[in-house]
Amino acid sequence: MSNLELVIDAENLPPALRTLELPDALTPGALVPILDDEAFTLPLARMARQRREELFGRRIHLRGIIEISSRCPRRCLYCGIRAGAHQAHRYTMSDSEIMARARMLPSFGYRTVVLQGGEDPAFDTERLCRLVERITRETALVVTLSLGEMPPEAYHALHQAGADRFLLRFETSNPELFARFHPDSALERRLAALEALREAGFQVGTGFIMGLPGSTLEDLARDILFTVAQRPGMIGSGPYIPPEPGMLRNSFADRPGVFHRAMALLRILAPWAHIPATTAFDSIGGGGREALLLAGCNVFMANLTPEKYREQYALYPKKAATDTSRWHFLAVPSTLENLGLTVAGGAGHALVPPPQEVSNA
Repeated sequence: MSNLELVIDAENLPPALRTLELPDALTPGALVPILDDEAFTLPLARMARQRREELFGRRIHLRGIIEISSRCPRRCLYCGIRAGAHQAHRYTMSDSEIMARARMLPSFGYRTVVLQGGEDPAFDTERLCRLVERITRETALVVTLSLGEMPPEAYHALHQAGADRFLLRFETSNPELFARFHPDSALERRLAALEALREAGFQVGTGFIMGLPGSTLEDLARDILFTVAQRPGMIGSGPYIPPEPGMLRNSFADRPGVFHRAMALLRILAPWAHIPATTAFDSIGGGGREALLLAGCNVFMANLTPEKYREQYALYPKKAATDTSRWHFLAVPSTLENLGLTVAGGAGHALVPPPQEVSNA
């Protein structure tokens, strides 16, 4: 099927959205006015919800995140735990601490554990493989890793050890922006790492940061189409939040609706993808993660990092505060129920996207 035709019956739907032939007819230039217009926010949310419910119903997959280390040699300027960040507090969790947290998950309805952290040399390939093997053997959890760029042989070893998924965002498809915010890397290198993950057999997740300083709506439109063209099993995207006071603001800081429209378009264009409602949305207004769960997202990632470390994993100011109260990992199932949603059963593996090409011209 070369086109995906969406015909949505909704009151007051803007004419441009009543029928969209996707993706062949779609270009960044076609997306920009949709991203730019507040009038599209509600219709897009309705469309995204419909697309989500066609494949996933109102079921939300739970993932438990353990932030295993705040040490990283990288100097990515958008990150609060980058090398040289003066406010950062450093820690490396022990294997026993990680295992203690992982063992908690199944009894609370979680089927996946996400090990996330900086590119900490303390977690070399051998140690990570042993850890993955222990988790899969002792808990039967599905293991997702989000640990940055590694050599291809490391990805192969980790997949052989039992890790099923890997999340590695390309961050921006604009090579100049990528170089500006990654002084020790390049976009080509990141894309090569994504290809190495696919070759290793992982279910690959990727995505981008919305509103990096200096970015435009056209950059955002290109990022959306570039993401869909990658045909990922999961899409992890969220707004840029300055990691330190005085740093440049998000390009769309005064327009949170832009982020919501971008997330809705990701669901509409990639209906097969698992898309989490990311923590950063609780910091920008517009209804936070609840709004995203009601408008297309089908994954919730709850933070299981021990409390003594949680505040030290400060990717941006006050991140830890968003992981408490109603979104505490124990309260997530009941919070979802209050939203009219349910916890999905099963492993929640990636779905196979349809065999169609997506233009990112």
